[in-house]
Amino acid sequence: MIDQAMILAAGFGKRMYPLTEVTPKPLLVFKGRPIIDWSIEKLVKFGVKKIVINGYHLKDQIERFIHEKEKQYPLVQFIFSEENEILETGGGVEKALSYFNEKPFFVVNGDSYWESDTCVFSQLNCAWDKNKSTTLMVCPLENVNCCVKNGDYYFNSDRTISRFDVRKNKQYIGVNISATNFYKYKPHTKRCFTLRDIWDEIEKEAKLFGEEFNGKWYHLSTPEDLETC
Repeated sequence: MIDQAMILAAGFGKRMYPLTEVTPKPLLVFKGRPIIDWSIEKLVKFGVKKIVINGYHLKDQIERFIHEKEKQYPLVQFIFSEENEILETGGGVEKALSYFNEKPFFVVNGDSYWESDTCVFSQLNCAWDKNKSTTLMVCPLENVNCCVKNGDYYFNSDRTISRFDVRKNKQYIGVNISATNFYKYKPHTKRCFTLRDIWDEIEKEAKLFGEEFNGKWYHLSTPEDLETC
């Protein structure tokens, strides 16, 4: 069973301004708790024993939050991956790769929130056992709780997914499973790059897989979303 994860919490959260001028987006409160707290609870419930969380924007607050979680979950190893420059999602994961000992790990956006009767991480874990390749959790657009619904990917017949198919009708929910060798797909010489840059290269080899999420995903993009979703 995959028992390690990374939560991405380093971004500026510009669409959440002015709230994110004083609070990192993952620490904004949604349904009574910091957004990131919901993901941590789900990861721990699944059985994850190591959680790496990165930080750049207002990173002192992220680090203090991690110390609080260490007390709440003493059996889980929390690691703060401090960034001194903005690295984007791909660069942030690359910087933290040494913590995962060349084993697969979950990656969760720090602002992801979802509700489901089934365990997302169990579903991804099973997918990894079958595919042994990067797998993204995606959902039908009717399951997306936000004003703007844009398709990110389309399922091919072999369960790989494509971002470049005009029929794309599934939205990425901010949760995936990756391998530590993903850096071989990174743009050469770049320190700052996105996970999507990596996924586009993996897709070219027909090795980017998807798992369909059938719960409700909340796209928390603006201050209004925190109140109306």
